[in-house]
Amino acid sequence: MRLLFVAIAFLWCQFSLAQEFTRKDSLHGGQRAERYSYDVQRYDLNIRINPERKTIGGYNEITFSIKEPTSKIQVDLFENMQVDSIVYGSKKLDYNREFNAVFIYFPSVLNKNSSHKIKFYYSGEPTAARRAPWDGGMDWKTDAQGKPWVGVAVQGTGASLWFPVKDSQYDEPDLGV
Repeated sequence: MRLLFVAIAFLWCQFSLAQEFTRKDSLHGGQRAERYSYDVQRYDLNIRINPERKTIGGYNEITFSIKEPTSKIQVDLFENMQVDSIVYGSKKLDYNREFNAVFIYFPSVLNKNSSHKIKFYYSGEPTAARRAPWDGGMDWKTDAQGKPWVGVAVQGTGASLWFPVKDSQYDEPDLGV
């Protein structure tokens, strides 16, 4: 009887703690066509950090190759960060945003095995970590001489809290590219 009670209590705890996943969750963690169709080769960040205002801005040049023909890809960037523009060659691309997902539209289909680059311009005040490194965000501090010291904790939260990235552990940038 005691074992039955323990088993029922355990199951009740599991169901009561169960989380209902939202569209926002599936956009960030899901393996969608807009994410799977391309392979990140390289990220080149060109940013300015303003410790006094606790802001960052600049661009991320993303080099990628196409795994499946597509005219639309997804890059992740937290909602509190502003998308300034996305440039492909010399043309600004259309995009739309849904939560932390930015869907980028190319003027024509990108062919399988082709390589491409976009410059994703952005700015804003990234999420501040309340207790780095235990929660995600930027850590804005000063050193013993009063000079700015800025760090970032992203392991659980994701790098998209401070720069545009394909925020997925199944596709990391390639080494040596």
